[in-house]
Amino acid sequence: MTQQLAALLTTARPAQWLKNVVVLAPLVFAQRLTDGGDVLRAVAMFAIFCALASGVYFINDAVDAERDRRNPHKARRPVAAGRLNRATAVATGVVLGALAVGLSALLGTGVVVVLGSYFALNVVYSLWLSRVAFLDGMAVAAGFVLRAIAGAVAISVPFSGWLILCTFLLTLLISLGKRRAELTQADAQARGLRRTWNDVPPEVVDAVIVLVGATVVVCYAIYSLAPETAAQFGGRGLVFTVPFVLYGITRFMLRAFSGEGLWDPTTVLLRDRGIQAAVVGWLAAAVIIIYWAGPWLSELVS
Repeated sequence: MTQQLAALLTTARPAQWLKNVVVLAPLVFAQRLTDGGDVLRAVAMFAIFCALASGVYFINDAVDAERDRRNPHKARRPVAAGRLNRATAVATGVVLGALAVGLSALLGTGVVVVLGSYFALNVVYSLWLSRVAFLDGMAVAAGFVLRAIAGAVAISVPFSGWLILCTFLLTLLISLGKRRAELTQADAQARGLRRTWNDVPPEVVDAVIVLVGATVVVCYAIYSLAPETAAQFGGRGLVFTVPFVLYGITRFMLRAFSGEGLWDPTTVLLRDRGIQAAVVGWLAAAVIIIYWAGPWLSELVS
């Protein structure tokens, strides 16, 4: 019984819940951090999304069990290793998904639609999109966009098109970094696990990574200087957060091209001090500028 519970917990991947903090972004950028009711709704949305994401992991591991057994980085997953029955994994995933979507009804119909879309997207991803080069990364990025939209809908605020675009491009960049690690590894057998990616020359992947990384920085810079952003935050002070974004993207790309590998981007975030500094610095600067220093900092930007 203890081993079964351990297998269930491992498959739920609680360490990956860090990804769901994207749900809280609208709370910060809509200037609702001081609204207790919206904070509670946003936290509830975060918890619900964690349950939903774990449900998706169960289903994905059940579908990919055979392929995972041939991957040295995934063969120890409970379903692939035989410690968790595939039928049990699917049933658990469906239950968690249904529970999450059901609880989301307490936050409004719009949230139900967004979470239902996320669950459907990930089912399609597990069955098909994960096997199509580039579309797999775009599907993962779309999942993060749905996280951000869910956070906005939960507290009834509009979401910025620029921020949605930045979220999509940033998570696409991270996904491409992970795929590059798979393509450039020394283990030829593991390389064959994603046969569609084997047809993509590594230099093409590198070029797309550079293109997407540069586009993220440019889009965020445009957002920080946009008239609607200045009107919302009392000026263009948000432009002072651009260096943190530039450094974080550059640091990530250095890791991607260094040969260190990016098998688990969440682990990289938890261990890479440079990326951690960029994230913490950006978050701290953004909160200070959005809630306090925006007007007087904007006087420095013509």
